[in-house]
Amino acid sequence: NGISGIRVHDGESGSLLSIPEGYIWQDIGNYYGAGTSLVNWNENQYDIRFESTAFGKSAKISGTDPPQTHVTFTNDIKAAAPGSGDNAFIFCAPFTTMAYLKGTIPAGSSFKISGAMPHASLSLAQELYRKIRAAGMMADSNLTTTSQVSGPFEKGSIVAEHKSPAFDSLNFYFLRRSVNLYGEAFVKTIAKEKTGQYSLDTGLNIIRYFWSQRGIDKSAINIADGSGLSPQNRVTADALVKVLQFARTRSWYNSFYTALPVYNGMKLKSGSIGGSRAFAGYHTSVSGTTYSIAMLINNYDGSSATAVNKMFKLLDLLK
Repeated sequence: NGISGIRVHDGESGSLLSIPEGYIWQDIGNYYGAGTSLVNWNENQYDIRFESTAFGKSAKISGTDPPQTHVTFTNDIKAAAPGSGDNAFIFCAPFTTMAYLKGTIPAGSSFKISGAMPHASLSLAQELYRKIRAAGMMADSNLTTTSQVSGPFEKGSIVAEHKSPAFDSLNFYFLRRSVNLYGEAFVKTIAKEKTGQYSLDTGLNIIRYFWSQRGIDKSAINIADGSGLSPQNRVTADALVKVLQFARTRSWYNSFYTALPVYNGMKLKSGSIGGSRAFAGYHTSVSGTTYSIAMLINNYDGSSATAVNKMFKLLDLLK
C-alpha cells in the first residue's frame, strides 16, 4: 500500500555522452536533440507553455508538460508578429538544472515549444511519484537514478510492466516522424546486441563494417550519429543507392517500403539540416521501371522551399 522510494536505472546517468559529440549547441536543448539512455520515455521531450502576450513584449511561461521542476528557466523569448511561427530555442545541456530560452513566438495566442529533457530518468521518477500519490498511495519523495545495476530488489514485487512495440513499428514511426532519438537508440541497441555495450561509437563502427563487407567503402558512410542531426555526417548518394538496392533483396523489404513517407508522389525519406536537403527512396514509373533514388544538395542559395521544388522538378523526370 506504500512505496518507500523510486529508483530509475539509467545506463548513462551523469554522462554527457547521452548525446552524440557532433550535435551543435543550438540543437541540444530542443526536442529534436534529445539524448538517449536505457530509459527513454515520452521521447525524452517536454513542452513549455507560454501565456498570450502582445507584440514586442516578453513571453511568460505558464508551465511545463510533463513538469520539469528540477530545471530553472531563464526566459528571453519575445512575442513577434502573429503567425510568425516558432523561432524559439532552448539552450540546455544534459543533466544540468539550468536552461536559457531565446528567440520569438507569435503574439496574441497561447503557444508552446518542445524541449529535450535534461534528465529524462529523473523526470520519469518524478512523474511516477506524482501518479502514485494521485492514485491515493503513499510514497516517499526519495527519487534517485543510478547507472549501476546491483542485482534484483530484495523486497517488493512488480506492479506494472511495459514493453516496447516491435522493431518494425518503431522503425515506421522513426521514418514517418523523423524523431532523432529513435535513430540514436537504434545504433546503440545494435552495439548492445553485438557486443553487450550500449555504445554509440561501437554501433557506428559495426554499421560501417557491415556495409564495407557489402561493397561500400567506409569513407562513403562517414557518420557521427544515428539520426543525421550532426553537421559532421557525410554520406554519398552512391552509398545510399546501394543500401536501398540491398534492402530490396531482404525479407523485411515490404515493411521498410511501407514505412517510407510519400513526397512528390514517391516513397522517399527526407533529410534536412542548415543549407542541405536530401531525399532517398523508391519510385516505379508509369512504364513499370522501379528506381532507387538518392538526391542530396548542399550549400544552396534561397529558401528551403525553393530548393525542394527544384528537386521535385528533377525527380519528376523519373515518373
